[in-house]
Amino acid sequence: MTVPDVMLRGAVRVLRLDGWIRNHAPAASGGGEKQEVGKMPGLVCSAQSCVYNNAMYCSRGDIQVGGENAKVCQDTCCESFVERKRESAKNSMGSPSIEIAIKCEAEHCRFNEGCSCHARHVDIAGAAACRCEETECVTFEDK
Repeated sequence: MTVPDVMLRGAVRVLRLDGWIRNHAPAASGGGEKQEVGKMPGLVCSAQSCVYNNAMYCSRGDIQVGGENAKVCQDTCCESFVERKRESAKNSMGSPSIEIAIKCEAEHCRFNEGCSCHARHVDIAGAAACRCEETECVTFEDK
C-alpha cells in the first residue's frame, strides 16, 4: 500500500495518493491517462469537513463536479460537498469507496466525456472547506 504524500497547492492542502487505484496500479500525476471504458475513477478527497468524507474517501457513491466554464482547477468545485456540522455524528454517511462515479460539468477538462469523468485518478481538494465553492477538482486539465 502506498503512503499518501501531502503537498501544498496555494493555500489548499492536497492529498496525492499516486499508485493507489484499482489493483494498486500506478497512476500518473494529475489523473494521468484516461480510465478504461466502464471503469470508475479512483477518488481521494481532502475535504474532511464533508459529511461524506471517511478517511479521505467518499461514501456518497457518486459526486458532481461543477465548473462548466472552468479553464483552471480553481474554477471547479465538488457540488456534492455537504458540511459536517459539529452537532452531527462524526461518522460519515455510507461506506467509503476509492472508486466512484463522477459526473462532471467542466466542459473544458480533457477527462470529461459526455459529462462523465474518465480520469484514472481524481483528487478533490478542500481541507478547510465549509461550502462546495471552497473545494476544487485538482485533476482538472484544460483541453
